[in-house]
Amino acid sequence: MLQVIVRIAPVFLLLFSAMAIASEALALALPGESLLYTYVANTNADLVVRDLTRLMTYNITYQSRATDEGGAWSPDGRQLAFISTRRGMRELFIMSLAYPRGLTVIPTGSIGVGWRPVWSPDGTHIAFEVDDGRALQIAVYDLLAPEGENNPLRLTDAPVDSRFPAWSPDGRQLAYVTWSEGDAEIFLHTFATGETQNITQSEGWDTTPVWSPDGRRIIFYSDRSGARELYLLSLDSGETEQLTYFDRARTAHYYSPPAWSPDGRQIAFVGPVGMNGDVVIISIGGEAVVETDGRRLYTHIIFDTAPLWTPESDGVIFMSYVTGRWSLYNKPLSAPAYELTPGGNEIDASFASWWPR
Repeated sequence: MLQVIVRIAPVFLLLFSAMAIASEALALALPGESLLYTYVANTNADLVVRDLTRLMTYNITYQSRATDEGGAWSPDGRQLAFISTRRGMRELFIMSLAYPRGLTVIPTGSIGVGWRPVWSPDGTHIAFEVDDGRALQIAVYDLLAPEGENNPLRLTDAPVDSRFPAWSPDGRQLAYVTWSEGDAEIFLHTFATGETQNITQSEGWDTTPVWSPDGRRIIFYSDRSGARELYLLSLDSGETEQLTYFDRARTAHYYSPPAWSPDGRQIAFVGPVGMNGDVVIISIGGEAVVETDGRRLYTHIIFDTAPLWTPESDGVIFMSYVTGRWSLYNKPLSAPAYELTPGGNEIDASFASWWPR
């Protein structure tokens, strides 16, 4: 499988702008099913888009000396938020893919390492982790409001980390993890009232919240039983259900969030199986899952992590280190897995997301 990297030079971008036809420019750069991911070659990181139909790869943030990573599409697919060091420190940028094309830096200070910004469902706000010199804090930037003292809005202000922001499907609430009470707990901030509440309140670490498509439940990892397991919290009843019983101390890739399928019927997550963890899927609605249940997507002896469902819920994209470098694999539920991002030994591909169609 041949991978072609197309560097979009400034002259090429000017040509798109001169055309003044946003839809055609967008369709040319991002046709069909397109996967965004971080591409690292010779220690330099860029964000690239792979057209899965024509097997072409476009480098959309080419900058020879900067690290560009943590890419996140706006819900309408016309803007890309990402983290870059092109001005000397990790900052939040927004790239417009519609006409007129532009690049904006958000005055947030230093962005924390290890997580991507997340857009609100209506595309008007971005939540992210900012480093205030003491710890990571949760901040929310309002794209429609003028920049000022309260934009970005800091939701946390403690000398301990707050991480993993996750918007509710209706955009009215933001879940995140904070260590402000001694261990990792999941908090829920409601924007209409400004209230924030601890919704897990356990003695273990509760982390990486993910909303169900209908917004009524949250899945998360917790070690409250002594081992890292997957739990489901009903926001209607407040009840928490343990979904897995691996009963192993091995953490696999603890910070890799689970992924809820778009149709709401299945969950893909990193289970503590194999040497360093593997991607497993389970169905929602039946009895709790033990180690022998579920479907293991692929058998590697090294990390398989960061599951991402296909838009049709018929397969999962995931990262693997089986070849000694990070690469992306596609595992259709009804067919064998195959590598999506082949390359040399010096190339890594990681942390995929879909371009909204």
